[in-house]
Amino acid sequence: MGHVTLLSDFIEKTLPATRVITSGNHFELLFQIIAAVVAIGGVLTAYVYYFNKPFPAAEPERTALQNFFYQGWDFDLLYNTMIVRPVVFLSRIDKSDFIDRFYIAVAAFAVALNKLFSATQNGKLRSYATVVAIGAVVILTIIFYL
Repeated sequence: MGHVTLLSDFIEKTLPATRVITSGNHFELLFQIIAAVVAIGGVLTAYVYYFNKPFPAAEPERTALQNFFYQGWDFDLLYNTMIVRPVVFLSRIDKSDFIDRFYIAVAAFAVALNKLFSATQNGKLRSYATVVAIGAVVILTIIFYL
């Protein structure tokens, strides 16, 4: 930058030297000045907005549009209003209807059958053989009389 070679002398041993021939053309100096102004401007802008101010990531102030985008375009509110609340409302109304009572009765019947059939599983081989024999007699009686 303006023929100041502070860093280029330091890294001259590892990187090859590059020379730009300007020949009356001062674009290189202009671009270097523009880059320096943009960099310094960015540092100054950050200083003005962030130095000695409350931490901005804690909870920044937002406009209504920024808040709309921050909240995911209010999709959660829309989903809650259009789907969750009506389903909860209908499920409270339909809490104990006849269909639920039918399935409760089916479950109670299954529990009663479980108690009845679990009594037959007593682990006594003689009772098992007796039931098989009685079943064979009943089946043979039905077959002979039909």
